[in-house]
Amino acid sequence: MVLLGSGLNAAPAAGATTTSVNVACANVYGPGGLIQAINTANRSSRPSTISLAANCTYPLTVARPALCCSLRDSDGLPAVTAEVTILGHGTPTRPGATIARSLAAGSHTFRIIEVGPSGNLTLRGLNILGGLNYLGGGIYNNMGGQLALDHSNLIQNHSINANDSGAGGAGGGLTNAGTASFTNRSTVANNTSEATMNDSSASGGGIENFGDLVMADSAVTDNRVTALSTSIGIAEGGGIFNSGTMVLANTPVTGNTVETDTNGPFPTGLAAGGGIANDQFQSASTARLDHSPVTGNTVAAPGGGDARGGGIDVLNGAVSINNGAINGNDADPRGAATAAGGGIYLTAGTVTLNQTRVTNNKPDNCEPTGAVPGCTA
Repeated sequence: MVLLGSGLNAAPAAGATTTSVNVACANVYGPGGLIQAINTANRSSRPSTISLAANCTYPLTVARPALCCSLRDSDGLPAVTAEVTILGHGTPTRPGATIARSLAAGSHTFRIIEVGPSGNLTLRGLNILGGLNYLGGGIYNNMGGQLALDHSNLIQNHSINANDSGAGGAGGGLTNAGTASFTNRSTVANNTSEATMNDSSASGGGIENFGDLVMADSAVTDNRVTALSTSIGIAEGGGIFNSGTMVLANTPVTGNTVETDTNGPFPTGLAAGGGIANDQFQSASTARLDHSPVTGNTVAAPGGGDARGGGIDVLNGAVSINNGAINGNDADPRGAATAAGGGIYLTAGTVTLNQTRVTNNKPDNCEPTGAVPGCTA
């Protein structure tokens, strides 16, 4: 398969050499540990490879200032500002290394790692687990940064309201403002984005994309966005919130959930895009799904808000779905003021279906009626 954006993390030029270091199991803060290895790699003019121990957890307990996104933002590891590959040695038959935020008493709140504007980070056979931040719970990839996950997983990371603003969480697993790719059975699973403050929103339970994103032979599954106990709550994009350029190839989006529950006097909540929400902010957003089914996703607004786009909600931009299936998604009507577009809801922009069936979604397949050519309500 030829990947768009396959120039990511290209091989070093002829004559270039790579520096390599092994980091002993669970050594994060000690001499020769993971933090020291990343700092050394950032100072190198050559590509660097950091090799971790397979089936070993590297626990992070201490926060450090981040490059992005506010003075209160923090990371667990140093931001990557050079060309760095981290090997976890995971294979289909052997668990790879895991870098995880520790849940021990006294551990700080932070995302796991950040890619700086000059950074080029490849994760191979590695798990990123348990990060907690308002923007990119697991990873934040800055504009200009390059990130590649090869047979690697973003698992159980969490984005939640910033303490100093009403902005909700964005990108439970990853927030991407640069260029990012997922290949070789990488997964984005069981991540959460959450809003709990009044008049706030949350988006991108698995991924929040403002840049260029390519996923091939991977999966986005069982992620969640919630805006609960708020007077006005908006929750969008249980699996992926896309406001950039996105291509999915052989990458199912399944079992993701969006839920909002308002406590105000009016049904002002919105739950949209159980699998994918496509929008555009500063420039036109595009999404292309090739052989990538969107199935079993749900939106719900039990407190009286609107539930729309159980599978895909297109707020704006252009979405094309090729050789796919939009099947078994649900815009749950229970308690909602309105529930529509169990498969696809189109507010503005375009949706193009090529050899793609939209079937068995509840309470309907596509709304508004006739807005998506080739789809019947």
